[in-house]
Amino acid sequence: MDKRVPTSEVLENLLKAAPPDLVTLDWIVARLSDRSFGLVILLIAVVLGAAILSLLVTAAAAWGTIEASLAL
Repeated sequence: MDKRVPTSEVLENLLKAAPPDLVTLDWIVARLSDRSFGLVILLIAVVLGAAILSLLVTAAAAWGTIEASLAL
């Protein structure tokens, strides 16, 4: 059975191999191979978290607007 390389070492090697001008998501996923699944899940979670946070902030602002208009 193969010994897993520590994630810190994988990321260090990825950083050393990165082209100086442009790094795309496709390049990162290709270099990470079987470890890219976690990165994709993380990106989806960040986008989803931002959408939920935006929804909560909008709801709070709407609630505040309704409260202020009813107080007049």
